[in-house]
Amino acid sequence: MITEKDIHALADLARLKLTLEEEHKLTQDIDAILGYVGTIASVSVPDASSVDEYQPHNVLREDTDAYKADTFTEALLNEVAERQERSVVVKKILS
Repeated sequence: MITEKDIHALADLARLKLTLEEEHKLTQDIDAILGYVGTIASVSVPDASSVDEYQPHNVLREDTDAYKADTFTEALLNEVAERQERSVVVKKILS
């Protein structure tokens, strides 16, 4: 159980000025929160590592090549304004 003395010490550490009424209210609130945390901590939870559905698995497609290499290369290069062999020629913008 947390006491008003504990709240006062915490307020001093946080450099907060609390009234006696605020300290009393915080004592009740924090005590209720700690009680709830204690209730949650006492709940029995099955070991998740033994349950297959909790194990991480890839839900995406396999990482493979979607198309055979060079399938679209020539068609794309035919659309550019200027090319040099298998490269696109662009205007130099940096010196």
